[in-house]
This record gives sequence, structure tokens and C-alpha cells, in this order.
Amino acid sequence: EEHRTLDTERHRALLAMLNRKARERAPILVRMIGCQGVRRVLDIGGGSAAYSIAFVRAAPGIGADVFELPEVLPITREYIE
Repeated sequence: EEHRTLDTERHRALLAMLNRKARERAPILVRMIGCQGVRRVLDIGGGSAAYSIAFVRAAPGIGADVFELPEVLPITREYIE
């Protein structure tokens, strides 16, 4: 079976759409889970990294590792920056 990937602009558009919802939901999720004892977040298929960003912003000292497909990672980095 052939692996089908999106071109960069379609990835960018998809991440923009997903990021809008994730930025709304991520702070709520962080409050529900809490940050007590959290030192690192592992975000697999992180997309725009909205959830990792929310954790890092919520408490000093939290680090995040975001894993994404190689063709998506440059776009993910843009959101992180």
C-alpha cells in the first residue's frame, strides 16, 4: 500500500484548522489534569504543539518533546516559535 501524504500547503491548512480548536481546549485540559508533579510532556503527533505549549505556559520548569512527521515538523516549529 502506498503511503499518501499531503503537500506542505495542505498540511499548513490542516494544522491551522486543528490549531484553532486545540488552542481553545488545551488550557481547559491543563486545568483538568493539573501540573503538579509534571516535569515533561510527550506530545506524539503534536501538530501545532498547542497542548505542549499550554502545559509549558502553565507552570515554570515543564519541558515538552513534540514528535511529528518529518514533512509536518517545519510547520510545527513555526507554531512553537
